[in-house]
Amino acid sequence: MKVLTGLLLGVLVGSAASESTEEFRFTSEPQTIQATVGQKVVLPCDYEVDKTSVDAAKQILRLWFFEKSVLFVDSTPLFKRDNFNVQGNNLEVMVTGPETVGEFSCRLSVAKEVVLTHHIQLLGPPTIDVDADVLQAKEGGTIYIHCRSNSVPQPTITYTKEGSNVDLSSFVKHGALQIGDATRNNAGVYVCTATNGYEPDAVKKITVNYVGRPDINVTVQWKNLQDKEKKSVEITCKFASEDNTTITWRKGGSEEVQDSEHYETSKEADVSILRIRQITKELFDNYTCIATNKIGETRGTVEISSVPIKPTISLVASDVKANVVVSTVSPYRVRLFQLTLKGKVGEPRVIEFPVPSNEIAGADGKYELRDLVSQLTPNSEYEGSVIAITEKEESSAPERFTFRTQSTVITSASDSVKIHSVIWLLIGFVMLRA
Repeated sequence: MKVLTGLLLGVLVGSAASESTEEFRFTSEPQTIQATVGQKVVLPCDYEVDKTSVDAAKQILRLWFFEKSVLFVDSTPLFKRDNFNVQGNNLEVMVTGPETVGEFSCRLSVAKEVVLTHHIQLLGPPTIDVDADVLQAKEGGTIYIHCRSNSVPQPTITYTKEGSNVDLSSFVKHGALQIGDATRNNAGVYVCTATNGYEPDAVKKITVNYVGRPDINVTVQWKNLQDKEKKSVEITCKFASEDNTTITWRKGGSEEVQDSEHYETSKEADVSILRIRQITKELFDNYTCIATNKIGETRGTVEISSVPIKPTISLVASDVKANVVVSTVSPYRVRLFQLTLKGKVGEPRVIEFPVPSNEIAGADGKYELRDLVSQLTPNSEYEGSVIAITEKEESSAPERFTFRTQSTVITSASDSVKIHSVIWLLIGFVMLRA
């Protein structure tokens, strides 16, 4: 088609090579027309000729193009098209869908190109175009999803992720979703939705597959804590990977753990368990789970000893207080959790949360305590650490954390009156002291 069009133009332009473009002027204006399916659109192509070029004008042909293809030479169709027709100087277009809208141009067969260009835009429900329906996200790389639409009216496009309530609007730049430093949590199905007031909305799903090293989580459970002969520990290594994954256990960072009198390993689906039976001080050490796939390896290490493992802590802060949940796993009874807290100003505070004497650890040696931290400053940053201390006065490694308190919100007029009253009382007290 392109070759034929080029040859045709060469012949037609050659036949009028002596003519000047200044002698031919379009009197019709370029148009951009918004149409619906079933509508007939009339595109004009009127021009005028200098009096001295009237005879030359008889040799000039009018060519109608749709995008890059020739439709008509004057009123003669180059190829049969049911939805296009020429009446006089006009091109008639019957809009049947996306295949009949776009750029239409009227060209004159003169030495220099003389072109009048019209555009027809299809009004109606939006459509969405994407580069690919399936993407790969590499570990630490960037997820780039660009949903585009040329529909009219121009739709609003939003991005969501199936199974997630996270607002992705902050990751949208120049109409494209861009998520940097990709992790396995970013994998999944993303949904583009285009809305322009015409029903139905357009929806496009893009699947993002993750390519990276395994993710692992290592936890500890003590068994038979009341029986010194049967006291044991289980180290669980839960891993996530899209590829085949091998698990290796090491003691002290180098010695590979093999099944023996004291060690037993097992693997099911995405979990590997190392069981240490009849544990003694000689078996206390760091134990490492190594998960390996074709991309690389990930390591997770825990210390097995008489001391508690590093505690976990979660805080939910308001303006002046915070609800705290701390937990640890220990082979010996934990008598208290000690929290050290420091704000931007002032000295650090040491807060002790004693474990009630009648508190019995779970079967896995887990201790958990819920308490409240008060006398905090509103709208302030805090950092701190927490340790667990056993009845043998052995302490765990510290777990560090940060949090921010909320601003104080005046919720009613009575609250405002109370605050102002306190302020005036303080002012009066200062004046009396003066």
